[in-house]
Amino acid sequence: MALQGIAREQIQEILEHDSPFTCDAYIQAVGSDLMPALERATDRGVGEVFAILSEAYFFKGTITDDIGKKAIAIPTVNLHEPPANDAPVPAVVGGCGKHGACTKHPFWACYNGCPHFLAWKEADHRKSLDYVESELTRWSKAEGGKERSKLYKDFDRIAASIREVVQQVEAVNGDAAV
Repeated sequence: MALQGIAREQIQEILEHDSPFTCDAYIQAVGSDLMPALERATDRGVGEVFAILSEAYFFKGTITDDIGKKAIAIPTVNLHEPPANDAPVPAVVGGCGKHGACTKHPFWACYNGCPHFLAWKEADHRKSLDYVESELTRWSKAEGGKERSKLYKDFDRIAASIREVVQQVEAVNGDAAV
């Protein structure tokens, strides 16, 4: 609701809060680092309010059967389980539906809220999640600090978007085999 610009008094009334000031937390969470935490809270059954926020905030593309002419790939994945001696190669996860050139970084920006991202329903988006998590580990080691940096927050947000794509693909396919 806060994402849609609804006044805090209306949010207060809908959520049945005693004070409009209690709704400030929802309003301040929009666009902040709290959104991935709210998304995780939804997985624990906190409620439909956070589920609605999650849907409005993370993945904004479309689940599709056709990747089109501009394929989007995971930068590198191992083709074999367990990894063989062959070098990692890109794996297609979707396409770009934007007409003309895109100025955003492929893969990262696609999952991170691009409305032109066409997530291929036959792709293994869990490999995207594995890739993002491995990159977070690699970059975290390079940072050296224990504090939660902006880097961690950015990776966390992208991971939340990928998890949302996995859930939507599972819903479209009607099973849990993604």
